[in-house]
Amino acid sequence: MLVLALLAGRAASHSWIVSVGADGRSRGGIAGGDHALQRYACPLETLEQCQPDPKHGIVLTEDAMRPCRHDAVSDPMAAVEAGEAFALNWMGNGHAGNGQSDGTCVRIRLAPFAQDPEVGDFGFIGYECVDYWRFDDEGKVTTSAEITLPPETPAGTYTLHWMWDFTDFWFQSCADITVTSGSPAPPPDPTDDTSPSEAPTEDDVSPPDDDACEDSTSWFLNTRKTTRNCQWVALKPSKRCPKRDAAERCLATCGGCDPDDTPPSPPPALTTEPPTTNPPTTNPPTTEPTADALPPTTDNDYFHRGCAGTPFCETTQGTYCKDWQSDECGRSVCHGDSHALLVPCAEA
Repeated sequence: MLVLALLAGRAASHSWIVSVGADGRSRGGIAGGDHALQRYACPLETLEQCQPDPKHGIVLTEDAMRPCRHDAVSDPMAAVEAGEAFALNWMGNGHAGNGQSDGTCVRIRLAPFAQDPEVGDFGFIGYECVDYWRFDDEGKVTTSAEITLPPETPAGTYTLHWMWDFTDFWFQSCADITVTSGSPAPPPDPTDDTSPSEAPTEDDVSPPDDDACEDSTSWFLNTRKTTRNCQWVALKPSKRCPKRDAAERCLATCGGCDPDDTPPSPPPALTTEPPTTNPPTTNPPTTEPTADALPPTTDNDYFHRGCAGTPFCETTQGTYCKDWQSDECGRSVCHGDSHALLVPCAEA
């Protein structure tokens, strides 16, 4: 009975938005118990893909496919100003600063207000992977973030969507806000003597050069915890160019240029990783390594042997291996994955 109670408490006491700005609340408010305040989320294509391990005793319903509560509105609703920072706080519930949530992050997006918005209504505002917890200026553990909406956000009513990717579950919370002011359109340049009638039309604008060899600046690769672009691919092109459609999007980085093209300089590195060198092998091995000795480099290897002791999760998913958890045959999975992905032990 004690074990069941502990499991139930863990599954029912996680996290949600507590406050926004000076006095704003989430749609769930602050009254009621954990069952009333928390909401599970399913960011994948089907509900079945999100169902947690049966050991948790939790079965997700279709409500997890909807981003917000459709029967409530934030009361009070925070008033914020575009371009100015405001605080967003969420419930820690004993998961912060003790190793339980290390390496996890929350995603925060924005959509025009709707009583029952769609997942696709929420757009990027620059907070795709915010640390679930951090130390504040006084060295204390806090579960919060300073959020600044883009300065050009028009005045109006919006909804923030907060989602936390935590072990075998996703949790979500919504908060409605009022943007009291947005940046006005810049005044016309008095030195520009081009009248509106002389402005170039669509037919006057030259089409982009389809033969240009350059990396995409608008493409992002979803890696569960965050998003990545061609600068990320450029750090380890030999490992990352084969991933999804990176070679198609990152032409210069992944060697997709025609011989006659002059590729631009590669994107600046995001980290200061030292260059790797491959010294010549003077004593090649006399025997080929066995399959069991090889680290997983493909999804098929991962499905058979798991990720423990290898960089597979970091190089292919941008996350980490949960090597402190293993199945009955000692295999671990990447953060965000379930052991159900692996083949049965008898077939491994």
